[in-house]
Amino acid sequence: HSFLDNFKKLTAACYDGNFPYRFFSKLRDYVQHCGLPLGSIEIREYPDQKGNVVIKVSISMDRDNLISSYKKWGAVKPDLQSQPQHMELLPYLNGFQSQIQLINLGVSAFEISLVADSLHIIDGLVHEAQDKYPNGRPFIGRYEELESQQKLNVIEFPFHTMAKFQKKLREVQDFQNR
Repeated sequence: HSFLDNFKKLTAACYDGNFPYRFFSKLRDYVQHCGLPLGSIEIREYPDQKGNVVIKVSISMDRDNLISSYKKWGAVKPDLQSQPQHMELLPYLNGFQSQIQLINLGVSAFEISLVADSLHIIDGLVHEAQDKYPNGRPFIGRYEELESQQKLNVIEFPFHTMAKFQKKLREVQDFQNR
């Protein structure tokens, strides 16, 4: 329950504090009702300092067309009206992406909090086994006896999943230490 509350607070803070996040939240609805709002696409070729050909693509939206063709901008409309007539898409996408990454880190922090203790214990067991048996490979086994038959079911440790969680844990810690 507290995770859901924290998630709602985080997304509300992104919405309240970041125009690109607010804009793309409403633009999603715009696209569903009105289609893709491209104003212009410009492609330029020019040489760089080394003489290589560089291609620059510029995609922009027409602010006035956005406002006039959709009436449900709500609280985003005043912000939208203060934007340049030709809104270059990439800077807005970059601002939106930074907020999505922030939300992703918040969700990841919660997920990691659920598994961190278990991950630490399993990681310790794996290292202990690897220290004692450097040429061995730790596994999870379950011994079963079925009608005079003995069986050992073996499952390998989810090393790949553990590594992903450890990487994400470091990302969350790095972000929290900023």
